[in-house]
Amino acid sequence: MRIDQARTLAEEHSKGGEERFWRIQKVVDLANNLAETIITGQQDGETLIKAAWLHDIGRSFALVKTGLYFLDGAMFLEEMGEIKLAQLVANCSFSKEEAEIVGLGLELERFPYHKSLVSDCLSYCDLSIDDRGKRVMLSDKVASIKERYGDNSSTYLALTKALPRMKEVFLEVETLVRREASL
Repeated sequence: MRIDQARTLAEEHSKGGEERFWRIQKVVDLANNLAETIITGQQDGETLIKAAWLHDIGRSFALVKTGLYFLDGAMFLEEMGEIKLAQLVANCSFSKEEAEIVGLGLELERFPYHKSLVSDCLSYCDLSIDDRGKRVMLSDKVASIKERYGDNSSTYLALTKALPRMKEVFLEVETLVRREASL
């Protein structure tokens, strides 16, 4: 899949959700920036950008199978033969923790997680942009999710469970960005 095809798919599956598509565009803008500054290799950079376009595709009502958007998006991408993108989408941010909380951990396991700079950057981009497309700190994103979903929601509980790991991801990515900026 090419980047333009990923963008088209994201746009098609965001119909009626212009705010969602605006946010996706901002996630992609940040992914583009990281691809240009800290990702080595054109293929990895393109993979990050495609995954950024597609990370929320499972929110489309047309793709709902399990009710977990990252899992539904991964299943859709798998059906298209896009295995690497499916794995990245399935494992974005705190999806593992949320799948476990709602009893879909085994289903998520069919998309193995491979820690990489690309996967870390995708989670970083996703959690750095709020629902209005504004760049935010991780703590702001956590507060926003708590406010939107409530502190007993699977989304908030999963994020708080994953928070130490997400803080490490943020530290790693931001350290690389600072190092690259100082060269």
